[in-house]
Amino acid sequence: MDGFTIVDGGVALVILISAILAYSRGFVREIMAIVGWVAAAVAAFYLTPAATPLVAEVPILNEFLDGSCELSVLAAFIGVFAIALIILSIFVPLLSGSVQRSAVG
Repeated sequence: MDGFTIVDGGVALVILISAILAYSRGFVREIMAIVGWVAAAVAAFYLTPAATPLVAEVPILNEFLDGSCELSVLAAFIGVFAIALIILSIFVPLLSGSVQRSAVG
């Protein structure tokens, strides 16, 4: 090993550029995922009052909740949050892909 050659420099440059591109792709996807979690929480906050009566109609949950208003609201919030998060997690890769292909990414 005689030292750092021009080939080593070229390989190091390619690896550095690749790492920067991978970091930016990961950053965009992570930001979109965080936005998805926040949007699911906001959707759950606003849609919980509409979903609470529906939770009481589910036979298995109705027996478990036993008429408790607080548990009904909690179950509705968790259900709406989970559904919204699943739906948004389907669209996050699509949106992050379009952002990465744009001038921003």
